[in-house]
Amino acid sequence: MIKLGLDVRMPAPHEKVTKEENGICCHLKDGEKIYADKCLVALGRPPNVEPLNLGVTDVNLNKDGSVAVDEL
Repeated sequence: MIKLGLDVRMPAPHEKVTKEENGICCHLKDGEKIYADKCLVALGRPPNVEPLNLGVTDVNLNKDGSVAVDEL
């Protein structure tokens, strides 16, 4: 996403996202406001792959249970 020119903030705890006249405003907990056309908020969660029965496939898992992927 950074290579595409997007402003990526990690971690950036936020309080709220509001729609304003000049676009969307993301209110961060540190008091900063970020104005944008769009806002993506993603929360981390533990992987839930056990129901997929990946043990009978060629899919490799990491130690934390997430699916292992190649580097980009």
